[in-house]
Amino acid sequence: MKKIITKFKTCNLLLGIASLLLAFIIFITFFGWLFRDMQNLDTVAVEDIREGASEMTVYYVDDFFMYSGSTPESATERAYFVLLDQADCCIAVDLTGSKNRRAYKLMNDIYDAMDEMDTNGAEPDYSSFDCFTVHGSLKRLSGEELGFYEDYVSSTAEYYGITEEEVEEYYLPYILKPDEDILSFWGIVISLFILLFIGFGFWLLYNGLFKNPRDIIKKYTSTKSNPDKVQEEIEDLCDNQDGYNGVWINDKYFVYTSGLQVKVYDVEDVLWLFKQVTTTRVNFIPTGKSYSICFGMADKKKYLLRTTKKKSDADLEYFAGKLPDVICGYSDEISSIFTKDISRIKNEVAKRRAARVNPADNYMEMPDETNESSYSDVDDLSYDNASNDEN
Repeated sequence: MKKIITKFKTCNLLLGIASLLLAFIIFITFFGWLFRDMQNLDTVAVEDIREGASEMTVYYVDDFFMYSGSTPESATERAYFVLLDQADCCIAVDLTGSKNRRAYKLMNDIYDAMDEMDTNGAEPDYSSFDCFTVHGSLKRLSGEELGFYEDYVSSTAEYYGITEEEVEEYYLPYILKPDEDILSFWGIVISLFILLFIGFGFWLLYNGLFKNPRDIIKKYTSTKSNPDKVQEEIEDLCDNQDGYNGVWINDKYFVYTSGLQVKVYDVEDVLWLFKQVTTTRVNFIPTGKSYSICFGMADKKKYLLRTTKKKSDADLEYFAGKLPDVICGYSDEISSIFTKDISRIKNEVAKRRAARVNPADNYMEMPDETNESSYSDVDDLSYDNASNDEN
């Protein structure tokens, strides 16, 4: 019992600390990125502009050269040329959603103000315009975006009768890709993960510091007529018998441990035993398989015991010998019955146990197929096509 207690507390404490450390690392990484050093395009000199994290104020929209939508007026995404605050040149800003609509309205308001100035000579009141700030990643135009840019430069140069080089000096070949929408989504997701790891970590630490496998056993024994005796028998089983990979079995009790948990059942509550093979995939490509021995219980719960491909058959044989009455081997039919009508499996296991314990009393009552060895019936199937291969 001492080994179980030590393993239980150690595993919970170590995993609890690891979970809290992971939450801290995610927190530091995310918020370090969130508050990373940004160049302010409103103040930086043109010759000092560099690619990377940047921010700027959208206060004067000159035009847009690229859009996504059926018409320019109904576009859901536009790449605008926005005037830099301290330089007589523009940088493209790719906007969607509400900021796209705000920028489009701002551009039209500026056009209207300029028309009013041409008519009445009144200087526009820029302070009345709806300005806003964007943060994101600045990069040089490339690919399809560069093609649209070059078309715009060419047509503008032709329209005003100037050289393309002059146009390029005013419309710089950079585009700012805001990350506010992505940040909002991933901010929520990452925050949830952080809270999940923190909660899980503190739960594990609580288990490691304050919970004791003996208390779990007491919860089980409290339903028995002689709880003290049952407690003593279970502890004697765990102390005086070598567990098989964390599982102890005798003719009365089934004790399962996985480091993080300890479960105790009447041995009659173990109904189903089979080998489970799980295939791991990366981008739909199989990368490996993991092997487990699965115990199906009377309360419909399943407990997995990790093993290896080399040991899986021997492990299954060992537990089949320790649990001679259970249904051994996997099939979709058994799985369906276990899920939907477990009483059938309970009855079958009870009949097998009765036939084994009192063969003279049950021989005439038991059909031939149920009086045969539960393990030998499925020996070949359990090791071959009756294992549960999960993809």
